[in-house]
Amino acid sequence: MKAHAIVPRCEARRMAAALAILSLTLPAFPQQTATTRSALAEIVETRDRCTEYANIAKKELKGDRLIKARGLYIEAYSDNSAWVTTVKSAIREGTAKRLEGDKLYEQVSSKAANASRDFAEYVKTQIASPGDSKQGVGFGAPVSPVLILASPLADIGIKLWKAYREKVTAERVAASDGFAKDAAWKSWDEVGASGPSRPESTPGRSESDLPLIHR
Repeated sequence: MKAHAIVPRCEARRMAAALAILSLTLPAFPQQTATTRSALAEIVETRDRCTEYANIAKKELKGDRLIKARGLYIEAYSDNSAWVTTVKSAIREGTAKRLEGDKLYEQVSSKAANASRDFAEYVKTQIASPGDSKQGVGFGAPVSPVLILASPLADIGIKLWKAYREKVTAERVAASDGFAKDAAWKSWDEVGASGPSRPESTPGRSESDLPLIHR
């Protein structure tokens, strides 16, 4: 019999022990359910819609209108980042954190949803051609209606929290990290556009007057 065909019993036990330890140190990302997939889809669709409006704003708006659009996007970016961080933390804490009935969480969710809507609505009105009910933009691309979430943002976060709150710690950590990565927004400067990413200065307005986060 070939020598390599025999594994000593003590060596087999050591290998089994090592594999057991390794399985504890490598948390697997929890498999998504239909509920978590639909919740993430709503979040990503709304975020990407705002990203596209930011792209259009950079190409079409000038001066004070671009400055205001950028300020509104920064608000939406910041408020949605706060919401993502809140949900991520709740998923990690599991049953130790209760999102349902949490007034602070409801405020964070409402603020994020309203900021997204305010930004998209502003850009939509600014790029609309006068008298054009279809809200077309200057370069001919149609502007889709502003997406309103099918479910309130607070409810979406609660669905995700409930899906993972009973999981073991390693799974909750993996789920929270995956959620935060999938739901993250791009900053204004990260949004791709063919035109300049910084608003044009207007007479009498200094650079320090611009509503910037990253100066």
